[in-house]
Amino acid sequence: MVAVLGFWGLLEEAEDFINKMPFEPEASVWRALLDTCRIRLNTRLGKQAAKQILALEPSNPSTYVLVSNLYSASGRWQCSEMIRDEMREKGFQKLPGQSWIIHQNKVHSFYARDKTHYQSKDIYSGLEILILECLKAGYIPDTSFVLHEVEEHQKKDFLFYHSAKLVVTYGLLTTRPGKPIRVMKNIVLCGDCHTFLKYVSIVSKREIYVRDGSGFHCFLNGQCSCRDYW
Repeated sequence: MVAVLGFWGLLEEAEDFINKMPFEPEASVWRALLDTCRIRLNTRLGKQAAKQILALEPSNPSTYVLVSNLYSASGRWQCSEMIRDEMREKGFQKLPGQSWIIHQNKVHSFYARDKTHYQSKDIYSGLEILILECLKAGYIPDTSFVLHEVEEHQKKDFLFYHSAKLVVTYGLLTTRPGKPIRVMKNIVLCGDCHTFLKYVSIVSKREIYVRDGSGFHCFLNGQCSCRDYW
């Protein structure tokens, strides 16, 4: 419920909902609020949510990552770096985003900008073509999901080679025409990858199934089963 209210931008209502719960909210409840604060760029409420999470789970590095991303999304790069420094001092490491697909009974996994796969040259060539086709179909890259202080053209480079884009390209290259693509991801799809995969389902005329950190997505004909709530 907190995530739903946050998705609609009703952050004060979400905070009030938490405060009126008849039991002590778990860290997952505060984390839902913190994540929507990042999307809505509400650093004030996000800091409060982070404080509650850290009180419940002081050794969970994902909280520090969410707070750092919150600052980055709002352009407060110095604050974001301070959080990263605190993580390093405490020996915490960020869980890197990873996507994978099973092909011929073998797991093929990818990280962002990964070139370790033996077919990486074909994958990157295929992805460049796929990006062009999606741009022609109306896809507009959303660089707000690049949480690094870099130039705009560099942000697109970061964005275009996320692990989800690489793994779906590999799936398109290795499965028979008309067959669905089924991939998995250890964290939540970023908003741009979510939009990109909708366009991929149009230009490739394929069903694309994704199991990520928030649930299941089925992309078909430019739509997602989650109705854009991820």
